[in-house]
Amino acid sequence: NMYSATDDSTSILATAAHVARTLPEDLPSTKDHDVNALALYIIQRLEKESEKHTSDLTAVQKSSWLYQVAKAVMDLDIDDVFGEPLKLASRLLFQSLAIHHESFAKLSEMGELAEAMGSTASPSLSVENLASILDVAVTGALSFAHDKWLSMSVSDTARGPKANSISKLVNGRTRPFFMPSWTAKMMKVQGDGEMDGIIAKNNKDGVIATLEGLLDVAGNLGFKEGDYVNYAVQLPKRLGKSSSSKAVALPAAAVAWLAQLGSQLKDISNRYEDCLQKKETYKLGFSALAATHDRYIQNNHEWASSDQKVPFFELSIQEQMRDLPILVGTVYYCLFAPPLSTTVQDQIDAHKLRKMQIKDLMSGQEGNQNEEEASCSLIAFLARLIGIGSSVKVASKSKKRE
Repeated sequence: NMYSATDDSTSILATAAHVARTLPEDLPSTKDHDVNALALYIIQRLEKESEKHTSDLTAVQKSSWLYQVAKAVMDLDIDDVFGEPLKLASRLLFQSLAIHHESFAKLSEMGELAEAMGSTASPSLSVENLASILDVAVTGALSFAHDKWLSMSVSDTARGPKANSISKLVNGRTRPFFMPSWTAKMMKVQGDGEMDGIIAKNNKDGVIATLEGLLDVAGNLGFKEGDYVNYAVQLPKRLGKSSSSKAVALPAAAVAWLAQLGSQLKDISNRYEDCLQKKETYKLGFSALAATHDRYIQNNHEWASSDQKVPFFELSIQEQMRDLPILVGTVYYCLFAPPLSTTVQDQIDAHKLRKMQIKDLMSGQEGNQNEEEASCSLIAFLARLIGIGSSVKVASKSKKRE
């Protein structure tokens, strides 16, 4: 079950009890931290104490486990200093779990589409294809990409003025827009639209850069030798800031290629490190991630930290995974944005119908087989009953067919 962590409630309660018992040991170090930093610290403690139970779980399952532990800690006696941070930590983990569910559903749709499209697709994507759908892809991907980033950053990021470190106690960073997109939209309705504007701008730039990266991969524009940052900065820009024409669904070849990419991203998102060890199997997915990173450096080389200004596979795994949200969101909405999705959904529905028909056919054959076997058994029983069992041979179904 992709949606639940485990039924091992004993382990969850034991982990919660240990966290509740040991948190007060850190009280002397907490006095200079605000509620956001302490919430992050609690999440990190929950994650650390849960490692032996979550190391083999998918992203959805791990998120579910951590939320259950946080809820269990809230039911235990704990120092008042951790009261509000614990509530915030629990809320963030719940939001993260909800976002993971949405992400899993979208990744599954792309997997179904890839299955419906059939055989491996050749790279097929043009500037004209993407230029016409740019607006609908951006509009769809904005909130999703931000929220998926939030769910993946919940254990290393807290809300606060931008900084790349917090303290010796709390290993993480702060960002002012660390909140779900729906919270930013609510703030905008209440008269404060700053965070919503930042989220929209950051992710619009990110989606366009990612579309450029997809063109790089489709065109086999590989990494060039030499200075990496200089290479990234000089990558060609082919897309504008808005659509060049009315949105038109992508050609079948482009849909098939993007669906294949989406299917790989499903596996990569669920078990990143396992897939990383099988890079060649997931070559398309990791090529797209590398291209997304190249384009990120192109846009942000002036202020990106030095540890980010390196080729994709030289990044830490944590930094590599930060490119997943914008890539998954962009690919999904290239395929499933409302004006484009009718044809794609028809293909999925037709494929599901074919699978149901095959299943019904197989069930019917199995039913016929069972009826034949039952008839054979009855004849044999009656033969034995009247004493002629030794002289009556009942043909088996296999012999009949032979």
